[in-house]
Amino acid sequence: MLRHVRTRAAAAEHPEKRDVMSATVVIAGEAFEAQVAVTDRKDMKYHMIVGMDVLRQSPFLISPRKGAGLGKGRPVVKPVP
Repeated sequence: MLRHVRTRAAAAEHPEKRDVMSATVVIAGEAFEAQVAVTDRKDMKYHMIVGMDVLRQSPFLISPRKGAGLGKGRPVVKPVP
């Protein structure tokens, strides 16, 4: 563990303290190092949410157009050549 952060989820009434860890994130076969805040997401739709701060460190170009490529309203993530 590197440190703690206090964060407030959209549906939460009070802020919570989360551990921040160093992790290797792999998206579309591309691996890079990032610091991630850890919380229990077992009952949530998505197991991990990747924020813009992490994506800025990645080798990806993000297209926010809904439905482009994936057809489900999710952004398209492609490695930058």
